[in-house]
Amino acid sequence: EQVKFFDAVVVSSDVGMIKPHSEIYEYACHQLGVDTSETVFVDDAEENCDGARQTGLMAVHYESLPQVMQDLDRLLGVQ
Repeated sequence: EQVKFFDAVVVSSDVGMIKPHSEIYEYACHQLGVDTSETVFVDDAEENCDGARQTGLMAVHYESLPQVMQDLDRLLGVQ
């Protein structure tokens, strides 16, 4: 049995958009039915995180799993 991990998958070559351009972040949020201001984007490239932020998303630059978890806790107000 295959487990479904994602609600949507956006492949740049399929949609003709690439990071860090705002259109791809807006498209992904639209596919998920979420507002950009309520969305957190995680990526290992700071340039892509900057593009997400400029589009109105919260973003976390991935450097390590513990760091990402700490950043997510901070962003989401988890104590």
